[in-house]
Parts: sequence; C-alpha cells; structure tokens
Amino acid sequence: MRKRLTLMQVFEIVELLHTLQLQTDEIYKEDFSKKIIELAQLYNLSAYDATYLELAIRKKAKLMTADKALKDAAMKAGV
Repeated sequence: MRKRLTLMQVFEIVELLHTLQLQTDEIYKEDFSKKIIELAQLYNLSAYDATYLELAIRKKAKLMTADKALKDAAMKAGV
C-alpha cells in the first residue's frame, strides 16, 4: 500500500510552495496547483501523474504511459 499524503497535508505543502520564489507557468499560477489536486483526487493519481494528465489535457496532447492508473485516468478524461 502506498503511503499517501492527506488532503490537508497537500494543501499545507501547496501553501508553502507559494511562499517560495519559484518561476512557474504565469498563465495558470494557483489554478494549476488546484487543478493538479483536483485531478489527483478525481482519478486517485499521484501528484506527478496528475501533472502529466493536466498538461496533456491543457495542450490537447497525446499521453503515452505504461502506468495503468494514468492510462485509465487519461482515457476517462478524454486524452
């Protein structure tokens, strides 16, 4: 069984990340973080898999993966 963060822990980390001086996609900023969390929760994905899915959705790109959970989520999301 994977050790996963609770939703509250994820929100705390996101809050901390927003205090750092990181360069991000200026168009999406906090919306990007929220979308990643939503996709991870909706499809039971890790944050990094949800990031790949979000990018594929936003860019209308194909997504190639050997990960079954990510593949299933992509199909459900119409990618």
